Amino acid sequence: MKKFFTLIALALCAQASMAQDVIASFTFPNEIMATQTEQEKADAIAKTASAEGVAGTGCTVDYAKIGGYTSSGGENWKVLNGVYFQKLTHATQAFITLHLNSGKFQAGDVLKATLYNGSTTADGLKVKEATATAHNVDHTKEAASTLVYTLTANDLNEDGSLTVYRSDAKCYVNTIWVERNGEGGGGEGGDPTPEVDNALLKEYFDYTENSALEGQGGWVVSTKASEATGSSPIVINRTITYAGYDGSATGKAALFDDAQQQTTEGNSRNSVVPFISTKPATNDVFYAAFLGDFSNTATTSGKEIFSFIKQGAAAGDGTTARGRVWVKVTEDGNKSFAIRKNGQLIETYSAETPKADAVLLVVKYVNKSTGSSGDADEFYLFVNPDPSKSEEDNAAVKMEALGNSSDGGADLRYVSFRQTKLNAAYAGLRVAKTWDDAVKYKSATAIEQVAAKKMAANGEFFNLAGQRVAQPAKGLYIVNGKKVVVK
Repeated sequence: MKKFFTLIALALCAQASMAQDVIASFTFPNEIMATQTEQEKADAIAKTASAEGVAGTGCTVDYAKIGGYTSSGGENWKVLNGVYFQKLTHATQAFITLHLNSGKFQAGDVLKATLYNGSTTADGLKVKEATATAHNVDHTKEAASTLVYTLTANDLNEDGSLTVYRSDAKCYVNTIWVERNGEGGGGEGGDPTPEVDNALLKEYFDYTENSALEGQGGWVVSTKASEATGSSPIVINRTITYAGYDGSATGKAALFDDAQQQTTEGNSRNSVVPFISTKPATNDVFYAAFLGDFSNTATTSGKEIFSFIKQGAAAGDGTTARGRVWVKVTEDGNKSFAIRKNGQLIETYSAETPKADAVLLVVKYVNKSTGSSGDADEFYLFVNPDPSKSEEDNAAVKMEALGNSSDGGADLRYVSFRQTKLNAAYAGLRVAKTWDDAVKYKSATAIEQVAAKKMAANGEFFNLAGQRVAQPAKGLYIVNGKKVVVK
């Protein structure tokens, strides 16, 4: 489950020492350790082929063989003061491989790990498959300690990844992280430390083309019995571009196409993914940002596309969806958006833009619930905000949901894209607790900035996604570096 581990609360003391020079980090979650039956072990293996590292570091971790590993029928974990330590073995049985999401590990990077040892002998870790050198650290029996080792070029795999396993039978590991000094760690090129990303959920749909979305990244297609027909949305190669947004131009998207998915019964289905694992606290605020491509969407007077949701756990369970975002597509090829809390009739839509233009939508959810009703919860929609500006500075494109003073919606832990007989694609989904972390700004490169200045000086029209528009219709555009409204 690619996105699952960004949801885990990490309260490990070793984390306190992690500063901005931490380029990769991973903590074994308790539920993978405490597998007891053979089925539980098999389930753990199945769901842990890879995972993102600790939020705020740029790391993906392969550890498919960890979950079910046992030695001579014994336990594969130890617990010290409530903290779980996972047992590793040699490089062909139980190990992990860390991959940086940006750049490669380098000679000079410092590998650190919190270890537990059940004996008094020196014990530690090995790095790189089949290496003969063990990097040991002394332990006190039944106590934790920290291994510190500076990597050499010989310790790294050919693709720049790092494989870690144990050097002896009594070694158990909780957290592994890698730090880089400010000069690039002595490796070629001096790759910079990846920028911190605090998203609760970052879904850029980086899966195999034409594969079913369901079952990847924690996605589940509607468990509601009346909406259970049809197939999963699919992953496609499609570049949806929106200037300044981190989720722009990733090359992948999720396609919600009625013809492809054969959505017949109930006319709608939810594709849901969790962004938190526990009930939101009172006054918690969440932002969900994503890109939409409606270039192939037929004319519609209004259909729902997205919401925050409380999803039932089994077929037939009810769902509670709030912050319902709607799209309207006119006969002359323009689109606009609205938001409602639940049963209200939508009367006001956002300003129209050409349906061929990409759109950035940001949904804000303020949890005011003190009980099960959620009556006071608030929802807002931002249509085509400027990612380089604050939430306050984007007030002109903000809409308040109808029904904010009524209609319950407590305990919303998922976000949902809704298939309502539309042909639409979505990309660059980010959910976070602050505007800046959700609407993550990605500045243009120097070359892009020069090109933009040249184009802006020619009096040409550009939409908010940075695309030149030959014949602008109604809407907001950039001309000579300034915003212009065409009426």
